[in-house]
Amino acid sequence: MSDIHIGISGWRYEPWRGDFYPEGLAQKNELKFASRAVNSIEINGSFYSLQSPDLYARWYADTPKGFVFSVKAPRYITHVRRLKDIEEPLANFFASGIFRLREKLGPILWQFPPAFKFDPERFETFLSLLPHDGKSAKALAKKCAARMEKPGYLDIPAKARLRHAVEIRHESFAVPAFIELLRKYKVALVVADPVPVTVVDDTIDGPRGPVPVRHYRPIGHELPVLVYLHGGGWAVGDLDSYDTVCRRMAVDAQLHVVSVDYALAPEHPFPEGFDDALAAVDAIVARHGPVAVAGDSAGGHYTALIAQRRDLVAQVMIYPATDLRRLTASHRTLAHGYVLEKEGIDRYLAWFGAEPTDPAASPALAPPGTCPAVVVTAGFDPLRDEGESYVEALRGAGAEVTHLAYPGFVHGFFNMDGLLPSADVAVAEILEAVRHVCRRRDTV
Repeated sequence: MSDIHIGISGWRYEPWRGDFYPEGLAQKNELKFASRAVNSIEINGSFYSLQSPDLYARWYADTPKGFVFSVKAPRYITHVRRLKDIEEPLANFFASGIFRLREKLGPILWQFPPAFKFDPERFETFLSLLPHDGKSAKALAKKCAARMEKPGYLDIPAKARLRHAVEIRHESFAVPAFIELLRKYKVALVVADPVPVTVVDDTIDGPRGPVPVRHYRPIGHELPVLVYLHGGGWAVGDLDSYDTVCRRMAVDAQLHVVSVDYALAPEHPFPEGFDDALAAVDAIVARHGPVAVAGDSAGGHYTALIAQRRDLVAQVMIYPATDLRRLTASHRTLAHGYVLEKEGIDRYLAWFGAEPTDPAASPALAPPGTCPAVVVTAGFDPLRDEGESYVEALRGAGAEVTHLAYPGFVHGFFNMDGLLPSADVAVAEILEAVRHVCRRRDTV
């Protein structure tokens, strides 16, 4: 009869201290305590980044005889690369030290995002690459990047047994062909509902009355807070039109996302909508502590203005409007034929009612500050050049900036995931950058 192990997913959670963990227990001793309370724990840190051989060896030493770890495989393979061009990332994972867990190494879990659809050819290629013993794992690990070639990286017992499980959520996997592939490659199946997200509508006090907000909280431990300001030329968009975007951001970036329904032009010209957004950030900071702020297009414009006025954890600007004067070459060369056209921008700016040369309205004309930033630009977007110029201004001011440039995309692609496979990959990369900038410390 097979052994049954019942455990927990991860062990380093702040709310557990003084509850599951006794008062005064040192953080370094939490694994020792948890591994005496349950006989199995899933390592989560390996999902977010490659861990080190020394860490795996320490976790082995901290746990009792008969204990079993499951290891969560890298999201870079499943969520970012989405099984495309993954041989080297797979090699890096198997060269990262997981075999330092020795006989305590249990199943490796490959968890896929809710929007990931079944592609028989791609999935079979992935399954065929998975090693099932130490000999094949060592052969794969030899193909790792040079940076992974550390002492002992190929110390993999030839007879080591490897077991794999895949966790899927999309309904397209409910076909016999998928089950046949799992049987063919001897891979276990984990069936899971979409990651539960608690959605709560609320209001905060704004300068002209209540401002609607919507909270998205993945069920689990406390998470960093990100305030999201939607796009739409300052004149369209609301909580419902960005519901899917905010749900995915909450789940994939593991954040408590708060979407803000700020007042729209032309009924509420600048700075009324901005004042709502700023008031919402202030209220959420008062309630939850420091936050990050993100937005696309017009929301990116508001994000830049807020980062110039408040101390934020991070700012995330997705193809933002940063210079309302529109003097860049991309405004001239991409004026027509690329989704966001000159006439539309003219109309939105007229409704918005801001003076383009006012530094209070054009972020490019004011000191950008040093808030850590993620800036996304699209190659066929009239706003491309001003976004790139703002990246340089931030770097010149000393800010840490991650610039993600997508040369082949148009304005609005962040809302096109699920429609274009290439947009799916780009959004996954963006959300990984957002997760990183909002949450610098990986948990295990």
